Formats: sequence, structure tokens, C-alpha cells
Amino acid sequence: MSFDADTGRIDPSGIKTEGASPLRLMAGTYDFYAITPALALEKDATDGSTLAVPAKVSVHHGDDFASSLTGEVEVLSDGSVRQPDPANVGSKKTQTGGKVELIILDRKCSRIEFNVVRNTETAFDKLEIVSAKMTKMTKSPIVLSTILDEIYDKGASAGGSYVADNSAGFDFPTSAFTKNPDKETGMDTDFPYKWLVASPILPKKEDKYGITIGIRLGNDAGTAQEAELRTTDDKIGALAFLPDTRYTFWLKLKGNGIQLVLTIGNWESVDSWEDPDGIGGYPLTYVIIGTWDNVIEWTDDTDIGGFLRPEFTDGKWDWVPNQSWDSDLGVYIEELTASGIVDWDTSGWTNTDKNIGE
Repeated sequence: MSFDADTGRIDPSGIKTEGASPLRLMAGTYDFYAITPALALEKDATDGSTLAVPAKVSVHHGDDFASSLTGEVEVLSDGSVRQPDPANVGSKKTQTGGKVELIILDRKCSRIEFNVVRNTETAFDKLEIVSAKMTKMTKSPIVLSTILDEIYDKGASAGGSYVADNSAGFDFPTSAFTKNPDKETGMDTDFPYKWLVASPILPKKEDKYGITIGIRLGNDAGTAQEAELRTTDDKIGALAFLPDTRYTFWLKLKGNGIQLVLTIGNWESVDSWEDPDGIGGYPLTYVIIGTWDNVIEWTDDTDIGGFLRPEFTDGKWDWVPNQSWDSDLGVYIEELTASGIVDWDTSGWTNTDKNIGE
């Protein structure tokens, strides 16, 4: 990434504005701060008109916020610059044409996804997630004291005051729903169960939380039903949502119930769908959060070929949490770290025996 003083500026929406006046700097030493998206800078609390120093921004759920500092850049009188060389610590390199090579931005938020395990395709003609909500999340927005502040440190034993308040809810907006490409061809398909829900969220300290997922079930008979799956009575294992990390919640058919499982990885990583048993495909490693029991009943419908037809049952469904969540999560995190999938400091992860059903 580079900053070119002669080619334009970025407006608050992140769009490059062509033809803007070039940035002119006197010879000297400067620090260059970069953020994305181009959030508005906070005003000074005293007079409300000038910008706060140091620069501050408000970060909300849904913002994929990242920042970086490229410091000790020398602007020379001939228009060239000398800046620290990341490839050779302690030395500087010269850039011509008034260009500064910016340090790669560091993501400060987490990424949450909801999806359907692929082997569910064999049971349902159509299954899609139509809504998603999380509760007991970090209160939004967060006003950072400086734009370089960590909202939450990667060491799970840390955290800081920014994530102290877990009283907020977050409804995933329509813009968070996108169609998945087909896993084999990479092309979009017409099947509604290919919808993925994904959004950045503010990181959260290790604590319990709530999930509500709206789903629509269709079958070969041409009928469709909608239902809402909820984790109940706070019966869910504690979890920290760390920055630059992806958490994918999968709905997985399990007999007459629907199981909620979790995979964790780096932001840009993709779950492996290789199935060693050749049955239908599912993440090779995951941790079970819990199960909604007695959600599905199978009806023998000879009118459509004698196959069992899935339908939602009537009444309130029981949420049954994984009673060994803490130990299962501890083992899972150790596996991810050992395999190099994540590079966390895991010293703060708890691995104690708790009854999360209480």
C-alpha cells in the first residue's frame, strides 16, 4: 500500500476523489496514520469544532476497522522520502516521486458468519438462513482514544476497558446476507441454502452470549416453513471474540434436531470441506456449542416418491448446551494453534469444568 500525494485524496466514504489538490509537505520528519474505512474523525470535546488530538474515531458493529502507523518518514527537499525499511529493521530506504510505502493495516474487529453444513443438502430441498441476531455483545459504538488503539488484545487474558460492557445486541443487516459460490465449480447457484451471513463485529471479552437464527425450510412438495432457533436462558458456553479472527456458526442436521457447531480461523481463511468418509462434506474440525432438540419430524409422503419429508414440529424447542464446552474448546484451540491455523497467545483461555446449563 502506498500514499501518493499527487493523485488525489480519500473522502469519508472511502472513495478516491480525483483532481483534489495535492498534499504539500515541508522538508521534515512525519508520521503517517492510515485507517479503513474512512471513518469521520471525532471533534475535540472542549470546543466541538476542531479535531481531537490525538485523532479519535467511533467504531461500530459492522465496521471492518483497521489502522496502521508508518512513522519516522523523512521528507527531503528534493521531493524524495526516506522511511524505515520493514525488510531490514533499523535501516531506511529511499522512495522517489513523493511516495510513502504504508505499513499494512491491522484489523481490530472480529468476523462472525452463519452458514449451513453442506451434508444437510441431502435432507432438505431448500434450507436458508433468513435472519440472525446476537445478544450480550460489546456495546456499540466504541470511541477509540487513538486510532491505533487495540479494541481487544489477542491474548485472551487481556481485553481492556473498550470491551467491558457486554449489554448490546446486534441484528445482522440485509447487506450481511450474500450468496455462496458452489463449492465444486466456484459458480453461483440458484439454491437458497447457499446463503451466507457474515459481518464484522466489535470484539468481545470472554463471556456468555445469545444467538437467534431465523430459518426457512422447503421440500419437494413445494411447501415452505419458517422458524426461529434461539439459545435459551443464557445456557451457552463463554467465548471471547478476538480481532482479525473468523467465527463461523454452522447449522448441522442431527437426527430430529439441529446442532449448532463452531469453526474458528483467521479472517481470510476458508473451512475445509473435504469429507474423509465421502458422505457429504463438513468441517473436519469443529466444536459443538449445543443442539435444538425435536425440531424436525420426518413424514412419509408417498406422493413424492415415498421419501421421508422433513417438517418443523410444533411447539417450543429445547436448547441443550454442550456440557463439556470448556474442555472441548480448550482442546480445539490447542489443535488450531499447533496446526498453525491461528497464532494466538492462548495463555488466557480458560479450561475449567463448569456446568453451563445452570
